[in-house]
Amino acid sequence: MEIGGGLRFYRASVARQRGAGLGAVFGAVARHLIPFAKNYVLPITQKYIAPHALEAIKHIGDDYMGGKIPIRQSLKNNSIQALKNVGKHLWYGQSGSGRGRKRKAIKKQFPNKKVKLDLFS
Repeated sequence: MEIGGGLRFYRASVARQRGAGLGAVFGAVARHLIPFAKNYVLPITQKYIAPHALEAIKHIGDDYMGGKIPIRQSLKNNSIQALKNVGKHLWYGQSGSGRGRKRKAIKKQFPNKKVKLDLFS
């Protein structure tokens, strides 16, 4: 007779691990990593890396269609050249004077004048 207990061999009240483990660690890392990548890594990639990568792909396609050199050699040469171009663009492409510093206001120091409180003068 099973009154209100459900099946005898199944107990729903068995303690199980919830909310911790490897998946929770990956979830916590991803929760912070995705906004960081979206705000910082993606704009830098679009600005500096993407144009040089597209240029390298174009050169690889030209080499392949022209039949000048094998595809593996073309991939190697053009990818190395693209990385060099990205480095040059990052190094020489910077402008400005860097992060400015706020100057601290110089406070004028007045000499300490002691006021004499004398009842008899």
